[in-house]
Amino acid sequence: MSIKAFVRKNKYNMLAYIKNIKDQPLESLAKILPVSIVCTSLIGFIVAIAMFIFEGGFSNQIKAIKGDFFGGISEGFTLGTASILTSGIVPTIISVFILAEIVVLVISYFKTESKVKRITVGICLGIGGILFGFAGFFLAVCFGVISSKKTEMIIVKMLSNIDGMQINTIINGLKIIALIGIALLIIFIVFMLMSQYRWIIKNSAIAILISYIVLPLMVLLAENVIPMFIGLIAIVVIGGALLFGTKLFLSGGESSNSYDSGHSNYSELSRVVKTKKPVEKNTYQNEIKGWSEPFWRDKGGLGILQSQEDHIYCYNNWKEKQAVCRVSAFEKGEVAIIDYKTKRRIMSIAGCKTPKR
Repeated sequence: MSIKAFVRKNKYNMLAYIKNIKDQPLESLAKILPVSIVCTSLIGFIVAIAMFIFEGGFSNQIKAIKGDFFGGISEGFTLGTASILTSGIVPTIISVFILAEIVVLVISYFKTESKVKRITVGICLGIGGILFGFAGFFLAVCFGVISSKKTEMIIVKMLSNIDGMQINTIINGLKIIALIGIALLIIFIVFMLMSQYRWIIKNSAIAILISYIVLPLMVLLAENVIPMFIGLIAIVVIGGALLFGTKLFLSGGESSNSYDSGHSNYSELSRVVKTKKPVEKNTYQNEIKGWSEPFWRDKGGLGILQSQEDHIYCYNNWKEKQAVCRVSAFEKGEVAIIDYKTKRRIMSIAGCKTPKR
């Protein structure tokens, strides 16, 4: 279903609920109120984005990044106007709708359920709401979650004549009261979920989730998209540069080490090859990384202590001659030369016999 078809379908459903509000007031209200909650949040979302744009939020972020790139990226991150959806008139209106939804839910439940269930639900909702509301509000003010100067002054006067130990006892007692209230409210919700009106709980929960979590997060993402995007590009570029530099450094070290070891003397190279453990003749024994091809045969000569055999050489990245192995070792298959790019064994070198496998 396309977005247009979805909107059209819900539009017709809403019109039908409004028309039936006289005949089925509770059911119609139960379906209209969650939509009203989401619509209120959407209006707040649009207002928040518009205010951010008109106040120069995006242009200020761009200016900050141009002035000081890395500092501007950090400075560009902001809470912006997301508070419109979390405090002020928008959440107040949403709270009224939620309260109205609870009233509709309770009335609908009381009309169809037994007396015992009605009493149980009434006690859980009434006492649980009072306990949690009182203790929760008191604790929220004490810990600074809710800012209310008048309430804070009243609480300070109440606690001024009480010593520290008694204050801790009161705080712990309020926490226990709040937990009892939460437990009673959970029992109330369980009763609702076990009834035929659980769809009201479901719709309300989805509307609250969208209004208090999804849309505020979308506002934050939209208002921080510029520093996030540029910061991501900066991380990718810096990471790529570091990775490239590390690879370049390591490859340069390998080539340099190979060149130095090859030029120390030819007998040393031969000794290293011979000391490898005997393995199958076609096993890779001497990897030549990144050196230019082709390989060539070179005549040996008289060394300082002993005569040198004919050997195979190539040129490294600096176009310098680099000894690889003895011709006899290549022809007998004692040393296998592997093409670094194709990973295939080189079987043909001018002036040499085809090596044994």
